[in-house]
Amino acid sequence: MKVCRVSLNQNVVIPSMTAIELSAMLEGKVNSDICIQPNQKLNGVIMPYVVTTPDKTVPITIRNLTDKNISLRKCTNLGTAVEIDEVLEKHNPEQNSITVQQISKQDRNHRENRRFNDLDIGHFTKIKHRIDTGTSAPTKERMRRTPLGADLSSLPYKGCAYCSRAQRTWGKFENDVDDVVPLAVRSIQHQLQDDISIQESNWMKGLSFEDIKKEQEDDPDLKTLIHWLHTGKPPSEHELQLKSPATKHWWNCKTQQLKFVEGCLFYKWLDPIEPRTLCYFLNP
Repeated sequence: MKVCRVSLNQNVVIPSMTAIELSAMLEGKVNSDICIQPNQKLNGVIMPYVVTTPDKTVPITIRNLTDKNISLRKCTNLGTAVEIDEVLEKHNPEQNSITVQQISKQDRNHRENRRFNDLDIGHFTKIKHRIDTGTSAPTKERMRRTPLGADLSSLPYKGCAYCSRAQRTWGKFENDVDDVVPLAVRSIQHQLQDDISIQESNWMKGLSFEDIKKEQEDDPDLKTLIHWLHTGKPPSEHELQLKSPATKHWWNCKTQQLKFVEGCLFYKWLDPIEPRTLCYFLNP
């Protein structure tokens, strides 16, 4: 089995969040089909495993996972090409059905060893072994607790004397105590119906909704955000990365906290002191 390096034959610049296909060269000679194993030490990029025929150049795919362009120089080690013995072009059409039948048969033969519900706590007897602990005493396992309210007659061994006594002693605890004295206090906060009807503000005298709407549409960041929300077509990840930090921040809030009122874009949140919804318009 022959092994050789796979390296770049040219300088390459990979844009951010982009996958490119190119050709690389083999630094050796092989006689059969090869499997290209990617170099795990390349930072910021990933490559898939490739099975191909040997030639002076071989096809590869490289993907940039970062938000910056990555440059790879000529002769960069991209991975290792390893000869493979055989490529199975056609699979056995009966292989899948044979495997399913075998698993089904094994499942039927060993159903007694499987656990089907929480109360199925039978004993496993197929494997017997002894652990030599030397002069030390063996470790005792904690006793399995039978769930409160369980019907002892439904258990595999109908309940031993100890389990029956524990059931009689603690069985009524669930009804007499757990249901009477709550062990935790539930806190429920009801969100009031959103009622955003803003007519004027004590620090916005002289500006109508039309004025605010026009100012928002003239702002370069809010203009892009409003366009995305109106069209309903989300930007691509690459397009979003090119926008300003403010645009990216408000776009991440689009689902729950951005709302149009009278054509103006507002940001809303819950008042931490009083159970009410507050909002303010996005100032250009």
